[in-house]
Amino acid sequence: MEENKTYDLLIKMYSEFDKRFDTVDKRFDTIDKRFDAIDKRFDATDVRLDNIEGRLSKLELKVEGEITEKIRALFDDRKVIHEKLDNIQIDINNLTAKTLTHDNKIIELSRKIK
Repeated sequence: MEENKTYDLLIKMYSEFDKRFDTVDKRFDTIDKRFDAIDKRFDATDVRLDNIEGRLSKLELKVEGEITEKIRALFDDRKVIHEKLDNIQIDINNLTAKTLTHDNKIIELSRKIK
């Protein structure tokens, strides 16, 4: 009789352990699903970052190629404009000197006429 009680107790304990293990297994399954979802989100993030890196590389190439050339062209044009302005300033200085010379001659001639 005592053996039956022990046996029944062992079966009951086994059944309770089995239920607890089932509960733990269900929790682990839930955790596994959550980790799978997180992995998918990380994969999607990796894809997005790869796309951004590709776009950034294209933009860098564009800046290095097209925009750098345009900046050089603008700098060259600026240099040409400054040279032209310098030439115009020289011409103005020459004309100013001639005007002063003519003014002085006019004044001299006016004095001689009087």
